[in-house]
Amino acid sequence: DFVGIIHYTTVYVTNSEPTPSLLPSDSSFYTDMGIDTIYIGNSSFNTWESVPWGFESFLEYMKQSYNNPPIYVLENGYPMKHNSTLQDSERVE
Repeated sequence: DFVGIIHYTTVYVTNSEPTPSLLPSDSSFYTDMGIDTIYIGNSSFNTWESVPWGFESFLEYMKQSYNNPPIYVLENGYPMKHNSTLQDSERVE
């Protein structure tokens, strides 16, 4: 057995009252599941935030809670604007 991880951001998750909608346009995975999410981290051009310590915390949680299972990182990234030159100062910080 192993755990496969795809990680791009970290969010806080809190309980909320589920409010399923009868209208498809009002439906949302988060509302239907009864959760609210709060994005944390440094701002970027995207809704994903840069939270490297969140990934580290998740890996440590898996290690401590599940007896250090084999973990394969399938995807991991940082959203950046696409242009002809790469200004990498945000990611380096």
